[in-house]
Amino acid sequence: MCAKLESEQIAGLLHVLLKPQLLMAIRVFLWLLSTRIGTLILGGRASLTTQFPFFQSFAYLSTDKQEDILRGWSLSTLGAFRAVYKLFKMITMWAVYTKIENGGFNRNWKAIGYCGADPQVIRSRKCSSNDGVRSNPLQDMVIATQAAGDKLEKVLSRAGVKVLNDDIPLKKLASGNRNRNNSAAGGDLGISCDVVVVGSGCGGGVIASVLAKAGYQVVILEKGKYFRTEDLTTLEGPSQMAMFEKLGSLATDDGGVNLVAGATVGGGTAINWSACFETPSHVLQEWKQISGLELFTSTRYKLAMKKIWHRLNVQPNIARENLQNSVLRAGCEKLSAEVGTLARNAPVDHDCGWCTYGCPSGQKGSTTSTWLKDAAESKNAVLLSECEAQRILFSKNHSGRKHYKARGVMAVVGSSKKRIFIEAQSVVVASGSLMTPPLLLNSGLRNPNIGKGLHLHPVVFMWGYFPEESGFPGTCYEGAIMTSYSPIYKKNGSFPVALLEVPSTHPGSFASFQPWTSAADFKERMRRFSRTVTLCAVTRDTSNGQVSVEADGKPKIDYTLNAVDEETILEGIEKGLRVLIAAGATEIGTHQQDGERFCVKGANSRDIEAYIKRVRSRGVKKNKIIIGSGHHMGSCKMGSDPRRSAVDGEGETWEVEGLYVSDGSVLPSAIGVNPMVTIQSVAYCIAHSVLQSLDSQYKSSTAKL
Repeated sequence: MCAKLESEQIAGLLHVLLKPQLLMAIRVFLWLLSTRIGTLILGGRASLTTQFPFFQSFAYLSTDKQEDILRGWSLSTLGAFRAVYKLFKMITMWAVYTKIENGGFNRNWKAIGYCGADPQVIRSRKCSSNDGVRSNPLQDMVIATQAAGDKLEKVLSRAGVKVLNDDIPLKKLASGNRNRNNSAAGGDLGISCDVVVVGSGCGGGVIASVLAKAGYQVVILEKGKYFRTEDLTTLEGPSQMAMFEKLGSLATDDGGVNLVAGATVGGGTAINWSACFETPSHVLQEWKQISGLELFTSTRYKLAMKKIWHRLNVQPNIARENLQNSVLRAGCEKLSAEVGTLARNAPVDHDCGWCTYGCPSGQKGSTTSTWLKDAAESKNAVLLSECEAQRILFSKNHSGRKHYKARGVMAVVGSSKKRIFIEAQSVVVASGSLMTPPLLLNSGLRNPNIGKGLHLHPVVFMWGYFPEESGFPGTCYEGAIMTSYSPIYKKNGSFPVALLEVPSTHPGSFASFQPWTSAADFKERMRRFSRTVTLCAVTRDTSNGQVSVEADGKPKIDYTLNAVDEETILEGIEKGLRVLIAAGATEIGTHQQDGERFCVKGANSRDIEAYIKRVRSRGVKKNKIIIGSGHHMGSCKMGSDPRRSAVDGEGETWEVEGLYVSDGSVLPSAIGVNPMVTIQSVAYCIAHSVLQSLDSQYKSSTAKL
């Protein structure tokens, strides 16, 4: 029964995650496996038997034969086989280890040493279950549009939002330019404000706070749901499906890079791991040269960083380190390698290992507990959750600085597709580097730089097994997620090209990323889960990807590593393995699909060097190694020249006056460190540019009166 439920869940995920043409291809692939000839074609020699009729359909082969076929796909020279293997392996393992059964538990967790939901949260909620107090830092600012249903207009009016009696002019704008989905669902609604902000994460939260505190009426659009701290389950599967973009399974078009992005109120700040870095000075100098802008080396930017650091309550200390960070630090110290303590937007004693599924204590400085909270307290902002912007509205600009003038946004409410037309003087798009370009392109903007120059900080992983007697207490999933790091340099290099850090580790992600070579081997890997330390190397990439749109307007993300970045990644893997060995791991490995497990105990230096040479020789071929990304930058670059950038030095688009971009997409190149503080610093500067423009418009209109 459990296996049937899991297979149904996997089928449902495939239906949601895959594009129609790819889903059809998968159906054909599975149909072929249900036939003898098809299995022979797809499985090759591994599908042959010694008994008549000498070849069988996949389901009737022995387990050993099935495993041989799967291994063959994982290491195939044909990219399509590797991609199919990776797809099924990752989704299957994630479903098996995140599935919640009766009682909120999973039958596999006890065997692998996993406790499920955060025990501290469970205990604290039991103690406070009868106090009647519910936390809501955003007060009444959030309006759940889907839940409001037909009463949405009344709810908005009660919140002080101006409802338009006539939204026909906005509808005409919506149908005037290219729009792939313009059909009305009935019950359309028009509202008015000073500024519409699309997105509630790093960029959107800062923009909303600055403008609302200045007295302007702000409407924030967020396609995700709002979760108060007491709503957070800290269960991996349900949390990912509710709070992550595309249920946590977003990837580049060829499946080569797995992408993590927030899709909830707070955006990426709700699910990130608290790491705070100031923008490195050499990067700021580089950005000045690339963009032609003085902003990045200006006093204005430095003051913005200080403001962000202060508002996020960033501090550099940690009360205690968890298993993974302790191993990273100890290994670096034994190698005499540089190692530092990460500053975090969380208290010294904040040691929640589940913060990647929202911070249940509310102590992490996400935008919901900082910038959006400030906006709520100003009483000048409302946030419409489960409301997705589909189109920026603009018209010809007969008396302004640019050809067009922003007039507002057309959005839709959840699955109902009820349309909301928001009239505004200015529009700020802060949907992130992966979602901002599609919105601009679907709205009719034509600047050729929109979507180009995407950087992803590609991440690769290494693991080491540390038995209980190794001297490091705890489990891989408990304690503060990220507290230590080590920079990686090129030979004779002056600046880091990558960082060695540790990831958040829970069974679903662990299982989906670990190599699979056989059922028995994978069972052993999972049995060791709680004492397996995972390190990650985050590369400052020079590769350039692109975000474009499909014929149906959906995002299409293309990204290919260049030779320089491939070599940097291999250097990161090598350093991670050496750190694990130095710290005392008894067994180590990578996430290369060959799945080699190297036994350190009893190995001499020659054995170790031979192993590292084998790892390097396998390289980082697409879908032969797991590559992830949680930092997305540069797809709408800021610059001084419209021929080489998508927005100007104030964050305003070159084509449309009053339309701004304020997220990681405006960064001129990859930053090389966790980008939260940098994105918010740039957003703070852009916010004051928007504020200056609004003040100017306000003075002009009052002068005419």
